[in-house]
Amino acid sequence: MRGGWTASVLVLVSLGPVGVASAERHDGPVTGHDKAAFAWQLALFVGWPEAAFPRADSPFVFCVAGDDGIGSALEGMAARAQIRDRHVQIRRLEVDGDYLGCHMTWLTAAAMGTVEPVLARVRSRPILTISDVPGAAGRGVHFALATRDRRIVFDVNLAEARRSGLKLSARLLRLARSVIPARKDRVP
Repeated sequence: MRGGWTASVLVLVSLGPVGVASAERHDGPVTGHDKAAFAWQLALFVGWPEAAFPRADSPFVFCVAGDDGIGSALEGMAARAQIRDRHVQIRRLEVDGDYLGCHMTWLTAAAMGTVEPVLARVRSRPILTISDVPGAAGRGVHFALATRDRRIVFDVNLAEARRSGLKLSARLLRLARSVIPARKDRVP
């Protein structure tokens, strides 16, 4: 049997350039580090509007709302790798914190308990949201991670991602377990 989450990450890795060497084989349960590495890889398949980075040397800001160990794993990755040729800053936020300047935000279980106000603050802004709380995509989070047979799978809320001005790779969407589609533009 393939090493749990590895198959999913290897598929993502094979789709493009990789900034983090994280696809190690193991047969144990999916860990917070595995989820952090998976989230890091997702960023390689998302396009942000140019205005999301005010300067050519602006860092990629990966925020963590709440605390569940993901932040520590991300800090270790940020010390040795980049996302989209940008240095990465990890910013830890309180659930009611300031999300402006974040490019990607991991919403922990604590944040998901009060997700509506959080999403209201980031909606229509180019801030990719991700969580591993069940049902997160249906509540407006862009990517909801889950585990199945010791593998990471994900659901995508394409409607909310597009509302935020983010462009998701078609190859990434094909890998999703489910996609909440964007509404078709209606012509009167």
